[in-house]
Amino acid sequence: MFYVAGFIWAEIKQLYQEGLHQYMADTWNLLDWVTNCLYLATIVLRVMAYVKVS
Repeated sequence: MFYVAGFIWAEIKQLYQEGLHQYMADTWNLLDWVTNCLYLATIVLRVMAYVKVS
């Protein structure tokens, strides 16, 4: 989870440094956000499955 938090922190930092318009102009940044959202969804689903089984 710290690994994913580090990725998200790096993207937020880059967004702050570049500004929204320049940041969104780079398609790779959008792909990074999709990847981060999938990481978060995986974590949430694993926690939900663990809670449901317990």
